Amino acid sequence: MNNCIGLYTEQEKAIIDMKPSSQGVGNYLLDLAQKEKKEVTILPLMKLVYLVHGFSLAIYNKSALNPHYDKVEAWKYGPVIPSLYHELKRFGSDNIKKYRSQVIIEIKDSFKLKKASLDDKEITEITNFVWESFKDYTPTQLVELTHASGSPWHDVYKPDENNIIDDAITKRYFKALIHVANKEY
Repeated sequence: MNNCIGLYTEQEKAIIDMKPSSQGVGNYLLDLAQKEKKEVTILPLMKLVYLVHGFSLAIYNKSALNPHYDKVEAWKYGPVIPSLYHELKRFGSDNIKKYRSQVIIEIKDSFKLKKASLDDKEITEITNFVWESFKDYTPTQLVELTHASGSPWHDVYKPDENNIIDDAITKRYFKALIHVANKEY
């Protein structure tokens, strides 16, 4: 699935192109995994991208997602970024090796294809932190982490509904996690 951005002004297109996205964060995490020869499937990648987003909101007051097409929803099996999920579901439970989403940007009468990348220094730092902190978690441990009592997913999820998890709720929760972690050390 490609994201098509064709109905925006040139200025809006430039802004959209510069925004971080779940695809860019996902690609960066996959690059880190490949460097360490670690296998990554859809479930851990989705959870890691979500953790990057949460910590980025809490630490830098900045979303790691593109507001034009990324949002977080509370699904039955946890927080999900539908735009990323629909691109990755073709892998099923297989290791994701060559995920490289393309952003299509219309410029006058032509199109530009660009690999989704992570160009934001602060979000790159958060992504490195999340990778180093959680790369050895099992999928089950990541699910338990994102489903914990009091988590945004836990507070928003309703059976048979895919409710949006507001960034304000996510930010507050991750700020509290950081506060607790700081007290313990």
